[in-house]
Amino acid sequence: MERKFGGTRQGFASAFIFSLGSVGILLFVAPNVLWLIILVTQKLEIVYPLQIALVFLFSTLASILVFGEKLSPVSVAGLALAVCGAILITSG
Repeated sequence: MERKFGGTRQGFASAFIFSLGSVGILLFVAPNVLWLIILVTQKLEIVYPLQIALVFLFSTLASILVFGEKLSPVSVAGLALAVCGAILITSG
């Protein structure tokens, strides 16, 4: 049975939900495939700590931008240490 997304509201809703599902699957699969490619081609001792530091950095930045959180001086120092550690790992 062929599924047609006609001009009706039902058809538009079905097409919209179908496209959102496809985007969701793509947003889940693409980073995982990229991570597997990175793991195969690079040294784990460099890639994994770098990934952890970057997740810490970007999640903190996102919480500041999205939720308007304020960072304490200790949080800023910890974030700076994580970034410095990532720089040292990748340069050595």
